[in-house]
Amino acid sequence: MPDSIATDNSAPPPVHSGDRRGLGLVSIISIVAAIVLLAFGYTNLVHPNIFPKRFGVVVPGQVYRSGKLTTAALTKVIRQRDINTVIDLGAWVVDTPENRRASQREQETVEALGAQRFVFGLIGDATGDPNEYTEALRLLTDPANQPVLVHCGAGTERTGFVVAIYRMHAEGLSLDEAYAEAERAGHSSTRNPHLREMLERWSGPVLDALITGERIPWDGESHNTTSPQSPDESAPTEKPDR
Repeated sequence: MPDSIATDNSAPPPVHSGDRRGLGLVSIISIVAAIVLLAFGYTNLVHPNIFPKRFGVVVPGQVYRSGKLTTAALTKVIRQRDINTVIDLGAWVVDTPENRRASQREQETVEALGAQRFVFGLIGDATGDPNEYTEALRLLTDPANQPVLVHCGAGTERTGFVVAIYRMHAEGLSLDEAYAEAERAGHSSTRNPHLREMLERWSGPVLDALITGERIPWDGESHNTTSPQSPDESAPTEKPDR
């Protein structure tokens, strides 16, 4: 007779309810971690390249505004809007190795696309030398430089000042009307009261200097020298086109 084949009829070890709960918790944690990583990756690596930070149209075909842009976003804007001049009001003004590299990348990108770039050392709360703002506005309003993209870090404070003065100079808007546009673009007086103060104090002298070409007497004061970009960089990111 053939040898009998032994079979193992023993049941698998039972899974205790505590083990099931542990496995379920691990699964939930893994899913949450994956969602967080995906959201982080989209927010920091994908979205800024697809949607230029606070991009807005000031005057179609002439003047555009934004926050600081990734290389991909800057390339997209320059090509789509045929930008001739980029005015950087101080997006990389804090002197760190990372910012120096970022500024160099922006310079190389602009040059590779056949545009020109002017850089100013204005700080993030919109305070600073009114003569630098005057020169930025002189470049911006020169038809030979247009179309122009003007930007800072977040695209709300320094850029908000320049665009406000531009509206007052080119379109005759009142200070209140120009300031209201800055608020729509993301500026908050609670976060940074200095933009309104700068406009009230310096809009007249800047507008006069644009006409006369004379320098504005300035004593070198600023409100935010220890963290130049903090009010600007902390602003919300939404910026609808005008």
